[in-house]
Amino acid sequence: LALGGFFWVLDRGSTWPWVLTIYALFWIFYAPTWSLLATVCFAHLPDKESDFPKVRAMGTLGWMMAGLAVSLLLKSDQSCLSGYVATLILIVAAALAWHLPETPPRGTGPRGWRRSMGLQAFTLLRDRDQRVFFLTTLFMGIPLAAFYPYTPRLLEWLGTTEVTAWMSLGQITELIGLFTLVGLMKRWRIKWLISLALLAALLRYGFYLVGAESGIALWVVLGLSLHGIAYTFHMVTGQVFLERRVGEGMRGQAQALLSCMAGMGSILGACVVGQWFLFAVERRAIPLWTPFWGGLFVIVGAILIYFWRGYGGRDSS
Repeated sequence: LALGGFFWVLDRGSTWPWVLTIYALFWIFYAPTWSLLATVCFAHLPDKESDFPKVRAMGTLGWMMAGLAVSLLLKSDQSCLSGYVATLILIVAAALAWHLPETPPRGTGPRGWRRSMGLQAFTLLRDRDQRVFFLTTLFMGIPLAAFYPYTPRLLEWLGTTEVTAWMSLGQITELIGLFTLVGLMKRWRIKWLISLALLAALLRYGFYLVGAESGIALWVVLGLSLHGIAYTFHMVTGQVFLERRVGEGMRGQAQALLSCMAGMGSILGACVVGQWFLFAVERRAIPLWTPFWGGLFVIVGAILIYFWRGYGGRDSS
């Protein structure tokens, strides 16, 4: 309902305080669903590391269908109609949630106010590898905040139409990555998988740089196709990493903290990247797309170096 309200005030041209307030209200309710669904999955799947990516692929498939429907079926790339349709789908999803298997909290021990509020999850930051992973997730929210709103703007500037459908290419590679991840998790270290995700994110903005400089949209399409690998090998691998490394009584809180870090990163990214976009692109007669994506390329590179140097692995933690 908050999502429908957001698109309603947006459609009516309301002032930004109303828009941001209702948008924040939507995310307060919506953001925890990902960690809750992950917790339910891990509690009931017989082979967590093999089965979870396959279940997660259903969400990716739904995202792809939504992108194609917005551009090709609803023709609503530039309207709020897609938001109203999404609201109806969320109502259906809420009804289906009543049929999820009962999943009581895991672990034993007293349930004080700190545990009930999820504050105990911050004790996970005492472990070096977990701290590096959580902070990497937080920092990656900054450059990631540019992907969803400004990739379509770049494609439109380069003359591309039906950009929402083109954006679904990232989900195609996400599906490939999810099914590839099943086998890689049995052979590769977590450090290598997350490093590959960060490298894909770096190459993504590198291709954007080339596309913006050359004026060839194909480079941008190649870059956005890497988004699926960047997202999957980071977030899904991270969820499995927490399931491996965190005690049973804290796993649900660990997944919630992951969502919290990703959300905080998105808020920070929206502020930082939004101002950078205004300076480099929006307020200029000739948009400086190359410096815009170049700055984000540098940020991702710094995060990759931080993770590679900071994360040691179980044997060295």
